[in-house]
Amino acid sequence: MSEKEPEECPEQETQVCGGCCCGAGETEEPEKGKNEIEDIESEEFEEQAEAEPEEDENQEKITVTTSMDLQGSHFLYTQATEKSLKTLDYDYKRCNGCGICVEICPTRALELGPLHEIATGLDAPPVMMDLDKCTFCRMCSNLCPVHAISFEAIGEIPDEKQYPKYDAYVNINEKCLPCALCEGACPQDAIEVEFTFPKKRGDCSI
Repeated sequence: MSEKEPEECPEQETQVCGGCCCGAGETEEPEKGKNEIEDIESEEFEEQAEAEPEEDENQEKITVTTSMDLQGSHFLYTQATEKSLKTLDYDYKRCNGCGICVEICPTRALELGPLHEIATGLDAPPVMMDLDKCTFCRMCSNLCPVHAISFEAIGEIPDEKQYPKYDAYVNINEKCLPCALCEGACPQDAIEVEFTFPKKRGDCSI
């Protein structure tokens, strides 16, 4: 018997994957790209950080100074800047302590004083102001029913029409009863109610 010669296997071609589909072989290049992205982001962040101080330097700085002075029964509160001078004149003798200004103050700069002691004879303002909280928005002066607070301003100030006002007149309409409560509640005795009724004329037949 003759020994069988070993069969020769055909040579198989081996393909080397370049990493285009399976991701193999990507070792150094992706890491390099990631580092480049991080370097670019860090450079952009540094540029923004350097640009922020320039914007702050371009912003205009305004110096605000406030003061308070007492002249007789008038407390004079002032706020001065490079562009305006605002003054609030509070006459505490004219104030009746109704508390409207305290309720509508947007910054809670006003609070009621010792009303019970004032009612018994203490000479003190019915309303106290925290000058550090006041923004001189003129809301208190516009809505004071007895005009105990007045506001004056010079320079660049907002338009007065942007703020509400207190109507200093009585507009009687069809809803009026009349109950005459306004006459008793008016702090300045500015309302006087007079009732007039038409006289009935009776026809006398003879």
